[in-house]
Amino acid sequence: MHDHDVSSQSKSERGEYIALNEDESTEDLESPVPRRWGILSVSFFTNPLVYAPLAIVFAGAIVFFWMTRTGNQYKYTDCGVTPDEARARGCVFEPMQRAWIPPECYFPEPGEDYDTFRDRKWYLDPKMTIDADVENLEVGEVSVAYTRYWHDEHCTYLLRKLALAVSMGKKMINSKALDIEHSNHCALAIAERLASSYNVSFVETDRSFTESHLGFEWCLPLKTVVGPDRAVPVYPKGSEKN
Repeated sequence: MHDHDVSSQSKSERGEYIALNEDESTEDLESPVPRRWGILSVSFFTNPLVYAPLAIVFAGAIVFFWMTRTGNQYKYTDCGVTPDEARARGCVFEPMQRAWIPPECYFPEPGEDYDTFRDRKWYLDPKMTIDADVENLEVGEVSVAYTRYWHDEHCTYLLRKLALAVSMGKKMINSKALDIEHSNHCALAIAERLASSYNVSFVETDRSFTESHLGFEWCLPLKTVVGPDRAVPVYPKGSEKN
């Protein structure tokens, strides 16, 4: 067993601090520490075992965000642009709207309260000299028809339709009933007519009439205004829009 002379060991070997003079530099005493973070970060993200799960998580987050933003998507039948197309696709003619309605958002109420084409005369010309065929009107075959005092009744019918759809918990309703511009037009037109009706000569002097064009409506979600739900048309195979 040999004894080592402690004094012969350098101070650095003994772990002691070395005092330096003011003019001496510490440069030689400080050994640089290699920086490995850059290399580690590159190898970390280029490793398939790392970036593949991260990519899946990131893609899932995007899909989840998109789904929460877009809400539900409802489908409805496109009724086409002719009575034959609408009928072949299962759309339903609604007399008080004079329009074909997709089956997904059709409901008969409150149509039973009206006798649309038999409680007044309908015509094929604006001068109201050519009588319209009532049966053709009832099956939605007449493109343009004219009558008197039907516009306001049609307007109030659509307001009832919208209220019923909400009350019955319908997911969708036809586009005309949910058209805010049409609703505003109806409200203003009815108010104007009511104001005029206070004149005793109103009935004698009024020459207004309703020009009704055959419509082909689509469906809209009832939550359109307050939520991101939307409706998309479904076209039959072989049609131009498919």
